[in-house]
Amino acid sequence: MDKTIALLQQYLHEQRLDNPSCYEHPLFFNAQKKKLTRQGIAYVLKKYADACGIKKISPHRLRHTKAMHLTEADINPIFIRDFLGHTDLKVTEVYSKTSVKMKRAALEKMNSGKHDVIPEKADWTEDESLMDWLAGLRH
Repeated sequence: MDKTIALLQQYLHEQRLDNPSCYEHPLFFNAQKKKLTRQGIAYVLKKYADACGIKKISPHRLRHTKAMHLTEADINPIFIRDFLGHTDLKVTEVYSKTSVKMKRAALEKMNSGKHDVIPEKADWTEDESLMDWLAGLRH
């Protein structure tokens, strides 16, 4: 986080937002010096993702991914709720259920005996169910 803090401090200084008279000014703003809208954030994200060759990205996807990472790291769901700005813990529990479901499916697959031994020269791209599962991660 130290690098992030340094970058934000530099940004605040460059944009002259580091004095008390600007504390009500939006941290990130558009060309009209107004706060970014949801559409503005999506536009900026898409612009830079396109430049990097990244397809199918959205602010929601980033939020969902971050929530899943926090869940998989066993972070307290109340912290995740607050981080995402949810008012009800039930909304945040969707991520926990997905994570438990993913873990259960992985354990069941391992215990089924189908993947006990992997041949030395196996071509994982020929595993149709694996390829379908990997393709599903993009959605």
